[in-house]
Formats: sequence, structure tokens, C-alpha cells
Amino acid sequence: IPLFLSVIFVFTMLFDVNQDSLGWTSMFPLTSPIVMPVRVALGFDPGTVWELYASGAILIVSFVVMIWISSRIYNKGILNYSSKVGWAKIFRWIRS
Repeated sequence: IPLFLSVIFVFTMLFDVNQDSLGWTSMFPLTSPIVMPVRVALGFDPGTVWELYASGAILIVSFVVMIWISSRIYNKGILNYSSKVGWAKIFRWIRS
């Protein structure tokens, strides 16, 4: 779904590259890898170059956090227990 939404936002960029909604979608980690490169290629306002760096930083930080969470779930759940997993148990493993 995020990939499909990214494509829809890319089509809206053809009319105005500097829309506020595009600024938010270029910061959201699930849509930024699609929206931000198209936004740069179409030439957005040079005064908003901080958005390019912020988008990259948010994407890198969210990547590291998701890898950390995934490793905790894998370590606690699959390596130690080998049992069926529910959402409550996953959140308990992340917290511990």
C-alpha cells in the first residue's frame, strides 16, 4: 500500500513539486525512497534542501531502529523459544 500511495503522490508532483503534502510524504520512511528522488529530479525549491537531508536522516534512523527491533524479536522468539508468536508476545520481547 505505501508503494502504491507513493506512485499516486508522484503523479500529483507533476503539477506542483513544492506541495506541503509532498513534503510530508518525502519524510515518511515508507514513501520517501520513491517520492524524494522524483522530487529532486523534477527540481524542487533550492531553499528546501534541508528536506533532502532530513529525509535521508529519517530513513537511515528508521532503518537502524527496525533492524534493532527485528533482531530482538528474532533472538527472543525464534532462537530461544521456537513457538507460535502473537502480537502481545512480540511487544513483550521488544520491551525486555
